[in-house]
Amino acid sequence: MLFTLLLAIIFCAAITLMLISAVAFIQDKKLFSSAPKEAVELIRPRTEELFCGARITGWLLMIFSMIMIAGVGVVSIWDGFRCGFSFMDFFIRFALIFKVLRKTLRTFFIGGHCI
Repeated sequence: MLFTLLLAIIFCAAITLMLISAVAFIQDKKLFSSAPKEAVELIRPRTEELFCGARITGWLLMIFSMIMIAGVGVVSIWDGFRCGFSFMDFFIRFALIFKVLRKTLRTFFIGGHCI
């Protein structure tokens, strides 16, 4: 159970890192194509970077966060097979990871509104 909570925290950190890298460093409207129109309208197009290498830093952070997300999946599956998990155990583990993610997003990014 503690290992699952640790994986959930790592998963939340990876998603947060992905959001920060997209919003603060990369700043490309193509990354927000699925966002609501009101949010896309608020994005200011930037012709120059915040600092030298900001976009490269953003893409490196984005790739690192994707590796972290994949790593959480691989490690949780590997640990489940090692411990002899049943289908229900796997389901509970991944449901708990996504429940923690949902609570984290609701608390820190959406301000308590339902998602």
